[in-house]
This record gives sequence, structure tokens and C-alpha cells, in this order.
Amino acid sequence: MPGMGGLESARRILGRYPAVKIIIFSMHDNATFAAQVLKAGVKGYVTKTGADSDLLKAIHEVAKGKSYLSPEVAQKIALESMVGDENPLKMLSAREFEVFRLLTEGVSVEAVGERLKISQKTVSNYYTMIKQKLGANSPIEMVRIAIRYGVIDS
Repeated sequence: MPGMGGLESARRILGRYPAVKIIIFSMHDNATFAAQVLKAGVKGYVTKTGADSDLLKAIHEVAKGKSYLSPEVAQKIALESMVGDENPLKMLSAREFEVFRLLTEGVSVEAVGERLKISQKTVSNYYTMIKQKLGANSPIEMVRIAIRYGVIDS
């Protein structure tokens, strides 16, 4: 989505209308991103690369009050938890994750502030908190973490 990502859009919608049920339909089959949107309150996550029937299944399940993940994403999340690979990105809030994602994609602090409708000082504060939570000492380390966990492509 141009301008604002799906996670930020969902966060804003749910902030204003907490009872709404959101399904993210994404080109990303990243377990980290899917886990973040679910943590933010999204009820379904469907990948565009999955079976055509996945979106319909998600709509039915979410309408019943359940959550739904595309099978390939659910499998990745399950494997990640079984292997014991502790993903440090799970420690980030939805807003911190969105700031992290944008910064590691090379978006400037100013542009992140504009996109998320927050001040540059707030973005800088998030940046400091994110670095502390991830144990990163530099922007390069943050990019390496983002690549390692599939948030951005190498």
C-alpha cells in the first residue's frame, strides 16, 4: 500500500473501531509480519500466493469470530516456535515494528514521521527504544536483523 502499510492502517482502524474484524491480504508470507498484525488485533492473514480458497476460508472463519492464517504462514510460525529460534522482533509493539520496518527499508526519519503522522522526535524515540530492545548498536545491525527475519529482502 502506498504511503501507509497494512499494519499501520489496521492499527488505526482498530483504534477507531475496535469491534471491526480485519483480514490482511498480503504478498508477504513472512511469519514475523503475520505475527505482528495478529498481535495488533487483525483477525486474519492471507497471502496472495496461497490457494484461491484461502481468502474465502478466512472470511468465513473471521465472520464466526475465529482467527485465520494462510496455511504456509501458519506452518512457518509453527516451525519457528518448534525450532526455538527466538525472534527478537516479537518484543516490538505493532507501532515499533512499523517504524523498524520503514527505517530498515531506508525510509528517512522525516518520511517515517510523515507517513505515520507522528513527529520526527517521536520517530527518533522509537528508534532508540527499538535499538535497545533488539540489542542493535547501529542502523546496519538493524538492517541485518530485518534481513535475517525476512522483514526486508537482502
